[in-house]
Amino acid sequence: MTNFVETLKELLIENNLMQKDFAAKIEIKPSTITQYLSGHQLPTLEIAVKIADYFHCTMDYLFGEEDIAKVKVFRKCPPFNTRFRFLMKHFKKTQVELNKTAHISKSAIYYWLSGKRVPAMDSIIKLAKFFNCSMDFVIGRGDFD
Repeated sequence: MTNFVETLKELLIENNLMQKDFAAKIEIKPSTITQYLSGHQLPTLEIAVKIADYFHCTMDYLFGEEDIAKVKVFRKCPPFNTRFRFLMKHFKKTQVELNKTAHISKSAIYYWLSGKRVPAMDSIIKLAKFFNCSMDFVIGRGDFD
């Protein structure tokens, strides 16, 4: 979480943005930005994408998984259950492997596959590590690189 906090702080400073102004631009409450910057909360997947889109950076950069802010054009994310099914097939992985290796609960996998829930950011990070790809590829925002 500290990587996300530090990166967000740096991005706000580099772009001369006050918390309340940035919150208004991505349509969330200023208190939510305060929660992020204090390290008490990670953004939802939807908000994390809004933040990365606003700063034109990768999710991996935003969460400290890469050091360089690569500016790219990103796609709109497909529904997560569709993307999750694609990932499992593309990487030829089973639910059992995901459960045992990435320590993701069977119930979480079920809810993601059924489209009843989307993963929290800590799970997106786990999935990127499990599949050995970027977070942007996991969510369908970017290509495999």
